[in-house]
Amino acid sequence: MDSRGRRACRQCRKRRVNIVKGLCKSCRSKERNTTREKARQKDFDLERAKSLFYAARTRARKKRLPFDLTIDWICDKIKEGYCEVTGLPFSHKIQTPPHRLAPSIDKILPSLGYVKRNCRVVVLMVNLIKRNYTDEEVADVGFALARWGERGVPSKLEESLYFQLVDAGLDDGLVRELQAIKGRKFRVDFAWPDQMLAVEVQGGIWTRGRHIRPVGMVRDMEKFNLLTLDGWRVLLLTSQDVNGGKGLEMIQAALKESSSSSESPPSE
Repeated sequence: MDSRGRRACRQCRKRRVNIVKGLCKSCRSKERNTTREKARQKDFDLERAKSLFYAARTRARKKRLPFDLTIDWICDKIKEGYCEVTGLPFSHKIQTPPHRLAPSIDKILPSLGYVKRNCRVVVLMVNLIKRNYTDEEVADVGFALARWGERGVPSKLEESLYFQLVDAGLDDGLVRELQAIKGRKFRVDFAWPDQMLAVEVQGGIWTRGRHIRPVGMVRDMEKFNLLTLDGWRVLLLTSQDVNGGKGLEMIQAALKESSSSSESPPSE
């Protein structure tokens, strides 16, 4: 305690007059909130089950659907800990809006209502995606997304360049994510097979991205060497090239050169 009657808070170490049990007013408030949060987390399964039960009962009444769910049935499903469709673990985070992996009640066939034989507890994201569709219809989209993920999701730079090519009328004969070399898995961002022109967008070079890391550089070198040996012309574009329009100009020049060389008569 100093001459002014202030003592240091054991939590924030600031000197205050209103120190109770070693804590200032602000730190006592934080400690109370933390205690309440822990208590809420402890009873998460039951509280979430109640919330899902009352919400489902309200929807069933509004839509005049059968309803025979109970809080205990929902709580037991949540305590199992995993989504019945994906097998993903439930999130126990208490937040608004609910976490994407929070438990949620899904009707297998919406017309049959909220009855135990027609309901299951899944992660919220599954329920939001599924809505009134069947499992098979959702699975078809999921498999398509998985295949697209294997090819790689286009970056913002790639999408920007693509729209520039479309606006300039250079998308004729364009193939995206082309597997140019047989027997190799790597793909080319943009390719014009008829002109044997390949364009690669090298993003992230200023932010220590994959293309400037040792492993990434070695793989890129192997890709470009194989393309060159196979007769491809390769253009490498940076973010500045794409955003500044220089990349589009280089592509236009390369395509123009290809068309002019193909139209010129063969030398005797």
